[in-house]
Amino acid sequence: MIELQIDGKAQLSMVRDLQIDPVRRDLIHADFYRIYEDQPIKTTVPFRITGRAAGVVMGGELHVVFHELPIRALPGVIPTKIEVDVTPMELHDIFHVSDLKLPEGVEVTLPAAQTLVHVQAERNRGEAADAAGAETPEAAKDGGEAASAKAEA
Repeated sequence: MIELQIDGKAQLSMVRDLQIDPVRRDLIHADFYRIYEDQPIKTTVPFRITGRAAGVVMGGELHVVFHELPIRALPGVIPTKIEVDVTPMELHDIFHVSDLKLPEGVEVTLPAAQTLVHVQAERNRGEAADAAGAETPEAAKDGGEAASAKAEA
């Protein structure tokens, strides 16, 4: 939130959009919109994970579905970020919006059943390569027999 002085009066506002020079990285233009302390607003906040999931330690893969969360809250209670500790997550565990512990007055506007983070079993690349390798000799053997049959005919 930024307090702007407009015609000598303080106006509470938020940045809506910024234009930045791609080479010099200088601010070119900023768009603001007025907010009121007693009216909730919709905005997005960063979504961060902390810790290392138990399922990852066991060989799984952690997938974070969202890196920002859309929220609705009064301007005075908007968090700078929403963090979740994923340390207790085992293989095949899913963390939903409904599992979030949010500050009072903050609401995530996604459906409660929306997946935010999940741990899945890692695809074993070695087994996949073995399976592909196992198919190749079979295919070659079948192809070789077919070629022999054609040569005999």
